[in-house]
Amino acid sequence: MKKRVYLSGAMQFADETSASWREQIKPLLLDMGWDVLDPVEKEIKIDFNKILKEYRENNNAEFDVIMKKIQDQDKKMVLMSDLIILQWDVATKSYGTLNELSWAMDKGIPVYSTIIGDIQKESMWALAYLFRTKVFNDMLEIIKEMKAHDNNQGVIYKITNIVNNKKYIGQTHRTLYKRKLQHTSALKREDLFLYRAIRKYGIDNFLWDVVCTCSSARELDDKEKFYMDKFKTYNRE
Repeated sequence: MKKRVYLSGAMQFADETSASWREQIKPLLLDMGWDVLDPVEKEIKIDFNKILKEYRENNNAEFDVIMKKIQDQDKKMVLMSDLIILQWDVATKSYGTLNELSWAMDKGIPVYSTIIGDIQKESMWALAYLFRTKVFNDMLEIIKEMKAHDNNQGVIYKITNIVNNKKYIGQTHRTLYKRKLQHTSALKREDLFLYRAIRKYGIDNFLWDVVCTCSSARELDDKEKFYMDKFKTYNRE
């Protein structure tokens, strides 16, 4: 299955320079075998000024419906992604982009970013998100990073049973969010120790978190063994 990358950044208020980066980077990503999720291609065409005027004058519910549709569409694409590429322009209003970063970070989806403008002029609210991304000088640096780690980078994750404090250690090349979906979809059809425990105690009694990020298959194997020993996951009594 192809990995998916979501292109995040200002749309409504972006100038031509800020908006063109998607078209410039997209062919490079496609050549690398990534499935590109571009919200510009899915953009819902509406007359914002007209709807906003009607909303202010008549409290028109149409505006709320359209905005929810846009947000739901963007959120679905973000959560489908294995990586978010962000271009943040300090001079451009990017309110929806902060929502996208929040959705991605809540699910442990990595964000690679470039920042245009004087970061010292940015709001503390935006900085709280931007400082949690991996910042690059430009998009070509992001492409170089992706090529260096393509098909090798992954994470070690831990699943903790909060009832008895027993732990499970695993590795994945996908996001933890997507790996959790794979586990939960296999609960009924596979009879692994982990799945028996989840069926017994209920999935709400298990915590899922990323232990570390690795840059190669060998490092993944080594770190997985290290943390299995550390948390004594061999003990299934």
